[in-house]
Amino acid sequence: MVPYNRIFLKLILGLFKRWVNNLISPIIFQEKFKIINGQTLIDISRNELYTYNKYASGGFCYFIIDVLSSDQILNVGSESGNFVDFWGYDQKAINYSHAIYSLDINTNRGQFPVTIENGLINITLNLNCFVLQTNVEIISLPNYYSKRLPLAPLNMFIFKGLKYYLQYFPEQYTNSLTPISFNSFPQTGQLFSDGFSVMLELYENSNDILPSLLEYNITSNFIYEEFNYNYIINKYPNVSSEQEINEIGYGYTPFVTITLQSTSEDDLAVVFFTSMNDIAPTPIYSNLTHTTYLATIGFDVKGDTTYDSYIKNGEDYIPLTNDSVKIKKKEINDISYTGIYENLDPSVSKNPLFTSGINVSSQYDFSEYVYLLSSSFDYKAQLSWPYGFEKGSNDQYTLKHSFLIATESIFNNFFYLEILQKDNYQYFHYIDTDTYPSSNIYLDSLEIIWLYEFKFLFRFGFNSSVQIGRIEINQKSYRQENLVLSTYAPSPSTQPPLQTFNKNLRASENNGIVYYEIVVDTVFYFPSEYYLQDIHSNYISYYINDYLNANPESIIEVPKILKDVDIYSVSNIEYLYNDVDITNSSVSNIIYFNFSNQFVEPNRPMALVLLDRVSTNNLKNTDDGDELIGTSKLFYSKWNSTKKMFQIEFTIPANTQSGVLPWFIAFSSEYLITQASVRRPSFLFSSPILNNQNNLDYSRLYSSFLKSSDQLYVKTNNFDAYGPIFSNITSIVEKDYVGWILRISDPINGFSYGDITVRGEKDSSIYNFHLTPSVALGTGDRWNSDYELRINLNSTVCITQNYIITKVKLFDTQGNRASFSVSGSFVEPLENPFINFLDNPDINKVTYDCISPLSDTTGPELYSFEVIPGSTFEFSFSAIDRESGIKPNQRPIVYLSTIQFQTLQCVSEISFSNETFANYSCSIEIPYGFGFIPNGEYIVSVYGFINNAGYYSGFSTETLNSRGYNCIFNATQPQPRLSITRTSSFNENDDQLWIFGGEFNIPTISYQNVSIEYSNGEKQSLSISKSYSSSLLISGIKSTRESFTIQVIFYDEFNNPINKSNIYTVHPIKSNFIQPKPIPIPNNPTVECKGSPVCGGEKNGYCSKSVGCICYSPWVGLDCSSKVIFIPTPIPNVSQPTSEIPILENDVDDYLYKSIISVVSLRELDFNLNVVNNYIFDKWNQTKINSFTNQYITDIIVSPSVLSNNQETTTTVNVTLQWFKDEKDITFANQKLNMKPSSIKYTIEISNYQFKSRLNQLQLILSASFQSSNTEGICSKKEFGETTSTDNSNYMKIQVGDHSLYGRFIKRAIIDKSIKSVQNEIVNETSLYNYERSASSDYSFIGITIPYYRESIILDPDFSVLLDSSKVSKSDQGSICNGGDSGSSKSGLSKGQLAGIIIGAVGFATVIVISVIYHFWKNKKDAKFNNQMQNKLKEIK
Repeated sequence: MVPYNRIFLKLILGLFKRWVNNLISPIIFQEKFKIINGQTLIDISRNELYTYNKYASGGFCYFIIDVLSSDQILNVGSESGNFVDFWGYDQKAINYSHAIYSLDINTNRGQFPVTIENGLINITLNLNCFVLQTNVEIISLPNYYSKRLPLAPLNMFIFKGLKYYLQYFPEQYTNSLTPISFNSFPQTGQLFSDGFSVMLELYENSNDILPSLLEYNITSNFIYEEFNYNYIINKYPNVSSEQEINEIGYGYTPFVTITLQSTSEDDLAVVFFTSMNDIAPTPIYSNLTHTTYLATIGFDVKGDTTYDSYIKNGEDYIPLTNDSVKIKKKEINDISYTGIYENLDPSVSKNPLFTSGINVSSQYDFSEYVYLLSSSFDYKAQLSWPYGFEKGSNDQYTLKHSFLIATESIFNNFFYLEILQKDNYQYFHYIDTDTYPSSNIYLDSLEIIWLYEFKFLFRFGFNSSVQIGRIEINQKSYRQENLVLSTYAPSPSTQPPLQTFNKNLRASENNGIVYYEIVVDTVFYFPSEYYLQDIHSNYISYYINDYLNANPESIIEVPKILKDVDIYSVSNIEYLYNDVDITNSSVSNIIYFNFSNQFVEPNRPMALVLLDRVSTNNLKNTDDGDELIGTSKLFYSKWNSTKKMFQIEFTIPANTQSGVLPWFIAFSSEYLITQASVRRPSFLFSSPILNNQNNLDYSRLYSSFLKSSDQLYVKTNNFDAYGPIFSNITSIVEKDYVGWILRISDPINGFSYGDITVRGEKDSSIYNFHLTPSVALGTGDRWNSDYELRINLNSTVCITQNYIITKVKLFDTQGNRASFSVSGSFVEPLENPFINFLDNPDINKVTYDCISPLSDTTGPELYSFEVIPGSTFEFSFSAIDRESGIKPNQRPIVYLSTIQFQTLQCVSEISFSNETFANYSCSIEIPYGFGFIPNGEYIVSVYGFINNAGYYSGFSTETLNSRGYNCIFNATQPQPRLSITRTSSFNENDDQLWIFGGEFNIPTISYQNVSIEYSNGEKQSLSISKSYSSSLLISGIKSTRESFTIQVIFYDEFNNPINKSNIYTVHPIKSNFIQPKPIPIPNNPTVECKGSPVCGGEKNGYCSKSVGCICYSPWVGLDCSSKVIFIPTPIPNVSQPTSEIPILENDVDDYLYKSIISVVSLRELDFNLNVVNNYIFDKWNQTKINSFTNQYITDIIVSPSVLSNNQETTTTVNVTLQWFKDEKDITFANQKLNMKPSSIKYTIEISNYQFKSRLNQLQLILSASFQSSNTEGICSKKEFGETTSTDNSNYMKIQVGDHSLYGRFIKRAIIDKSIKSVQNEIVNETSLYNYERSASSDYSFIGITIPYYRESIILDPDFSVLLDSSKVSKSDQGSICNGGDSGSSKSGLSKGQLAGIIIGAVGFATVIVISVIYHFWKNKKDAKFNNQMQNKLKEIK
């Protein structure tokens, strides 16, 4: 046997090596341990900078130092006198030779050595209590532009340039956080405040504020835009303020809706001030023209609820309504009772059977009852009717129920009964039992093993003498049925756990240690506390950083996989798809990202949560019993080894809100991040507008923290965030049945499924209806259909009573829910499907008047009751009622309960029935370990028998036992059971699957595998990659969209199967990676061949029936009658984008022709096509590219908007003019174009532009004018239309005499690197630019409308000068003629023909005056005309 001192010396040397390698001290070397004559004193604190360095708060510093000592700590002091103000300690762990002490040391400011003594030896540590010195730089916020009041959720506010510099700390610990931000305001505040202020305070950790650092107020005013929308406000029900409104169900109050002529769900500027609270209306519907919002008007206990509503208009408030409502609140009845019965019988079972009963005289209103057995912990069960209802009808009944009481408890027992939604107990009993002597329990070991995502396996080790009752993690209790008994024999393929905390693992394996495994999802709540309780109610709690043992040192630490992440270093965000069209279709997508200033492990878990209104509805509506939040709706990260980036696949629900889709990424538990981040101070935000202070959350990255280019944009023609509703209700009363015809409407998403419960008001009879579109009446559809609820009755054996719809849950295809409950089972007033019928509180009732009601005041009698116990309990029983008969289609429920009030329910099936007699049966599979403790028992009761006279009956365990029925059984001892209970989620393209259950890891078997059978019959056998008793991992699954089954099989050494699990079905999650629908690029229709001769004759072109005229070069035009004029290369103007192009022809005439082509303006239009911004350029930077190409660049300053975080932004406009001397084919936007000789092409590129709204568009305006010096005997005209289908463009032609300027505008552009459609039209700009039409000159303005974009746009029009075969004459439509043999005629276009505001394009662009002057010389004598044209050019700058 190795001597103890050698083992201990080895331990000490190991600790010494670890500490020396990592020792950090800013001043001098610290004497952190001593060993003298076998005595020990060692500093075992976390070797972190913040352990020994603090900033003073209130003049003091607070240190926590952990030491391992062989004797009690006697003193902590310093040679500096009063540096140590006071100290104390807690003993954290102890064994036979050592103890761990946690020392609390409070010091004054300064930096001094501190000595710790245990009587025999001492150690010295240097503790530094600094005065915090900072240099803070803050840039104030700009004014915030908004159409909404600050109580509505807003985007974050950024404090740019906020930095702090910590004196004395090394540089690597100096932190700079930009931006510092918070995500939203709460729902109340100073609504009329002109702005808000934020106070920043610096923290070192959550408990230690540093007020000396900073108290800085930043004020930013809210500047509201003018409100110019039409609106409609409706009240539900629409009754006068004098008329009382009865709530149809508990908490379901009246509504107000507001419908705005707006297509943005975020532009609401309406607020309600009620006598109860301030309401921010919630958007529920939107289409291409209107948005509807919903607000509830709550009940005011002081009287009528008054409310005012206003619209914020600029700096003013416009009152909309001033109204009040009288609400008669639906109350939940208290239990009025007499004749209390209680009996404690210790003789019928191993544990005393306590039975409680009362006679109730108040009306039962279908409330949910909550039963509690309380000792040190409340054993609670929320049970609906019929549990406990022994006899009577709903106007007078008896409650009676039996419970097992633990006699071996260290606490006394109480029984309570309360009603859900009521704050007080209805009645309670004190149960006098003997108490059990208390004893200590402890945890022997704890292993935390990361599995996947945020799922961790917790393996607890207890001494076999500890009879564990429950383990509580994250406020959830895990009892025997939740705990998997672990063999603790990992297979060779199992990777080692991340953390193992135990006292002496090797010794424990030989000393009767029992291990239990629990798999917990920790995505938001990594457990900081582990509460353990045995069956006698002895308990103990362990926390993160607690010690399990003193020697060797064993501490509970957070998993290393959850290493702290700087959320502000997330960078390079991109999406598989952006600008996603989600109209009527969900779309799968992928977000990619990286980290800029730290290394993050590729397997580090991260979770994406979508925050659009439909996704948050789904989170709220998810019935996920395993977590506090519907974590099945979260999306988790993977490492993309090809892109070297993290990626998260997610699905965007159809028809959610347009615009930016908000989200956040959860990196870990906020507790963990806070604990791991104490090395750096955090910031606190407070404001008069906030209810409380808001700490910066380091655990979540909100998308609103990021710049606009990192946002995900979606668009839809419809928005739907409200569940299906009843649009028509017709009650039915016939001789032998009653019911309703319900029309369920959901015009956007469509109805998916629903469940409706109807109850008899007197006898509590239950009728459940499950509805899907397949059971709709007639040929209805999912958007608007009728459904029948029919309750069959017998008019000869009946009673008169109301039948009431008591519960409703309706879901649309995207998971939006409408819900209703009469009695507070759930209260969601914003989800009321009866929204259209709130003026009729009886709309959910139908009355059946029985002609000859029965008279029978006793319920059915139990005729037989048999139980076959086992791993599955089987029940068969019968009832009889000879007076009024058994009511048909009512199914009693058997309840099986444990000593801890865990209760299983078994709803019976009717195997036989006649008028007076019925047989029932059902079975319950007992979960592994359910209710098992030493001397544990199950008790059985049965309730819910109803007769035709309206009376019911039930039988408690005491009553069953008194009648001789077997109803008390020994709890089933957990037997090894190979079983699958659930799996990880499986996407169709996954190849791995985690399987959860029990008994997966048996050391005596030879090997195990998983058998898979796919839907097509194909089978596959996979080996186990990782294996634990509660969980295992398999890899190699084939991609599939169809369900498949799995089964775990054990084999012996001869390859024979010796054990098989149950067969479990896996349902893959189907992705919908649909490439966003591109806007279709239009194709020009076939044009009829024109001209006389057709197409200019055989030398000019030919006619194609599918295209139109196809012209031979140099002929152009719809009829090939115009010819391109060959012009020498123009000389560029270096000061402005203007070129003069001379040409000399040897004709008789002596006239000068000039054309001017200008990019006039770039403007932003709103969705009503109003101009909201217009920019004109006057300064350009010109660069000569080559002899034929010149580039002109200018910048515009775009004014602040909400989308630009209220910052000015710069947009660059780049125009390239390229001259084509010869004919050439080019390609632009995947379209082949033929460039004629002597033509000029404009390539116009506009960089990122910050729109005022994502509904807006840009419109680029170009002008073209053509003029001749000849003013006599001449005509002019202009045309605009579509070219032939060969180039799918629009053309513009201005002709004066026999010359013309021809422009081609293709119908496509490159927008955000994608080819998208644009629209070209003639627009009317005569009010802005001084152009005049005449016989010798004409002009056109062409608008190119560009949809909303994020990065850049590229346009590519081109122009040529033509010589036409014939001159313009007065007979040509739209021509203007003057003098000569042409006569005097003026045939101008109307204003309606000239105007053409482009729909769909709203933009913010600049006026580019890029002018190309074509001089067509017949002679050089007209200098006056030349001067006139130059003056006109100046006018349009």
